[in-house]
Amino acid sequence: VSDVMHPAAANNVMDGLRETLKTGRSSGRQIELDLPDGPHWFELTMARKPELPGHGPSFVVLSRDISERVLAAEALRTSEERFREMAENVREAFWLADVDKKQMLYVSPAFEAITGISVSSMLAEPQCWRTMLHPLDRDSVVALLDGVDRTKGYDLEYRIERPDGQMRWIHSRTAPIRDTHGHVYRVAGVIDDITDRKSLQLQDDVERMVLQFMTSDRSLPDVLERFVSGFESLLPGARGSVLLLDPDGIHIRHGVAPQLPQ
Repeated sequence: VSDVMHPAAANNVMDGLRETLKTGRSSGRQIELDLPDGPHWFELTMARKPELPGHGPSFVVLSRDISERVLAAEALRTSEERFREMAENVREAFWLADVDKKQMLYVSPAFEAITGISVSSMLAEPQCWRTMLHPLDRDSVVALLDGVDRTKGYDLEYRIERPDGQMRWIHSRTAPIRDTHGHVYRVAGVIDDITDRKSLQLQDDVERMVLQFMTSDRSLPDVLERFVSGFESLLPGARGSVLLLDPDGIHIRHGVAPQLPQ
C-alpha cells in the first residue's frame, strides 16, 4: 500500500484493514490520492473474506470516488466562512429565518450592538425585538409586519427604545429566498442604525420649515411655536420652550411652550 500511496492515505488504509481483521468490516474511511488529472477523494468499504485452509487473511475493498461531494462541501464551508467574516465585520446586522418553522437560523453579532438585544435572545424568541418598538411607531409597524406578504418582503424605517433607554432610528429590509420549486422557505433580513442620518434629515426639515415661516409674514409666536414643535419631533417625548430676554437685558419672559402646561 505504501508503495502507491502517500503516507497519510496508506496509514488510513492499513488502519482500516486492521479494524476489518478484528471486527470483520470497516466503512466510511476516506483517502486522498493524487491522480494525473488532480487530487481525488475516495470512500472505502472493507470486508474480511472467509479464510481458506493454508491461506492468510484476505479482504474485499470497495472504493467510491466522492471527489464532487468533498469539493462541494469544501466550497460550502468556504462560502459560509466568508459570509460570517462579512456579517461579523460590517455595521449592518444580518439575520436568516426559516419561514415554515418560524425559527431564526442566524443572527449576526451587530444585532446586539444596534438594538441591545443579545443574539441568543433573538434565536430563542425571534419576536422579542417588538417590545422595543417606540410607542409612536409600535401600532403601525406591528400592523404592517403582521400583514406583510412574505413573498415580497418589506423596507421600512422606525424607532426603537433600547434596554439602556437610548432611542434609535432603524432601517429594516427583508427579502424572500425561494427553493427550486419557487416556494419561499427562508427570509433574509438586514437592519441598520440610521439615527445620525435621520437626525440630520429631520433637523434640515425643521430648519427649512422655520425659514419658510419666517419669510411668510407670520407672527413671532407662530414662528417660535413651529420651531419648538419641530425640534420636539427630533426627540420623541421631549418638551421644549423658548424664553425671551427683554431689551433691558435683565428680565426674561415666556415665549412659547406648545406641550407644556400654560
